[in-house]
Amino acid sequence: MIPSRTDMEKALASAAEEPLATLHQDREHFERHGEASMAAVLAFLTEHLFEGGVTAVTVASAGATNDRTVSRRLRAYNGQTLSEYIAALQFETAINWLRADPEIEVDVVAEWVGLTGWRLRRMCKEWLCEPPSSCRLKRPFDPKVPAAWHRVARGHLTPAEQQQLVDYVRDTWPAAYEAACCAGPAPPSNGGPTPILATGRPQPILPGAERVHVVDREFLVRSFAENQLWPLLSDLDYGAQREMIARYPFTSPALFDLLRQKSREQRRRNPQRGIELAELALLSLDVSADFLGERIHELRALGWAWLGDARRFVLDFPGAEATFEKAMEELALVKGWEDSVVAADIYELNGSLRIFQRRFKEAVELLDRSLSIFEKTGDRQRQAEALMARAAAASYAGWTEMIISDLTTALGVVNELKADDLKVKVVISLGMALVNSGEFERGAAVVKAVDSHSCELVNPLVLHQVQWVEGIAEHGLSNHALAEEKYLEARAGFEALGQPLFIGFVDLDISILYTETRRPAHALRTSEAALSFFETLTLGGETMLKLGLLKDALHQQTVTTAVLRDLRCSLRADPLAELSKKAETGPKSPGSRTIADP
Repeated sequence: MIPSRTDMEKALASAAEEPLATLHQDREHFERHGEASMAAVLAFLTEHLFEGGVTAVTVASAGATNDRTVSRRLRAYNGQTLSEYIAALQFETAINWLRADPEIEVDVVAEWVGLTGWRLRRMCKEWLCEPPSSCRLKRPFDPKVPAAWHRVARGHLTPAEQQQLVDYVRDTWPAAYEAACCAGPAPPSNGGPTPILATGRPQPILPGAERVHVVDREFLVRSFAENQLWPLLSDLDYGAQREMIARYPFTSPALFDLLRQKSREQRRRNPQRGIELAELALLSLDVSADFLGERIHELRALGWAWLGDARRFVLDFPGAEATFEKAMEELALVKGWEDSVVAADIYELNGSLRIFQRRFKEAVELLDRSLSIFEKTGDRQRQAEALMARAAAASYAGWTEMIISDLTTALGVVNELKADDLKVKVVISLGMALVNSGEFERGAAVVKAVDSHSCELVNPLVLHQVQWVEGIAEHGLSNHALAEEKYLEARAGFEALGQPLFIGFVDLDISILYTETRRPAHALRTSEAALSFFETLTLGGETMLKLGLLKDALHQQTVTTAVLRDLRCSLRADPLAELSKKAETGPKSPGSRTIADP
């Protein structure tokens, strides 16, 4: 029986009661503090939260401001950007609904709360460590659980939420609560909340807890790791961090996952810090080995691989290779490791190292192994991502046929998945590959199939990548006026988003256009801007030679198309350009790099 629209609206209203209460509470907070624009933004969001087209940009415009300003104020208040805040409210509503109605389809719920089915499933795995089907098996929603439970796990814990969490732990897992608090300080005399899992004790976290749904317990441990232990660790030097971690044996890999994530965030900004955090992640596994059982070898293998990945960013290639060898030795102790997802992840990370070493054939071979595992396991999403990773390796080697073949196959896979955000990334990559290979009309047709609305839903950066690809296509078709328009639109967008690496590449394309249309003064100006940025990057010897030729040409005021095109080709084939600190665009998972990333 298909539910009527009236029934669906009632179900949505019931599931959204607590998220909307959170919205109302946050709105009142900003009103009390005289922040009228923020209050207006949240008032607008209250009315439009579950509309499929709602984005951070459209919501922020309701307060006559921009999404970056709103995100900055929200982050100061609750640790979330505007996009994260919207997604969290929609997600909480969806989970409430799924728990209340075990018969309702996931895709139906996702559509009603403003998400896609694919994104809801992905969020369940990332935020709850389980698929939506497991959510239905959990006990009915307990009002003692904080309304913003997942926000607690992501780093925000108000005093009221802390007290709710304390009460929930005490009532649900009394043995765990007693173990967590028995060695902690006494409750504050002012009536404040009892510290959750108080620090300063040597015993394991949650020893002897009753058998409960593993995700519930994981939430508690992850919340402790991120909210209490990490703030203490982050301000200590490396030696003190090692001493503190040695005191906290975890019953889950929560701290390992947190440190691994922090390492990934730091590997470009501060590569040495990224290495230290990866080493701390491995230490956390050694401390907790007695509690992790057979998983320890698999986790250690992944930890060694991430340490190897961190070392490649300081160009310590021998050290990285030795670390990857340790990862494979540890993985070999796991039964059936040959077809495991961890093996696929290690192959992808090792492939990234080979790319940095310009050993492209070996990189492709490693990515072949990763791809074959996802084909065997039937994980279509990871299969698409592996195809994109292999295409990226092929792009550095200049293997045009493989690039286009892999990306075309990946596009077919994501069409089956109906994964809009991944599809947009594949389309951009394929479009860029086509125009760079001279198939201008086909490349333009590919990217024009992506509407601007889909781009905004995925990432504002994507919209400007589309404009850039269209500019290259129009340039190749000798539509110079339209090409210049697209280039300038893309450049303005990249500048607004703080993407200097993309700006540098677009400046090169604009300079080439200006030399071809005989505007030498314009070409000199944009070439100087591009050169000033690319000189700040860590680059290979051949690329540095091409930069030197451009510098000489600028000195002589005689920039030519040939010099600019040679430099552009060399930069596109130079993986060391990824080391740019100024070009940092945020952490990415293995295999998520697209050909559209220059």
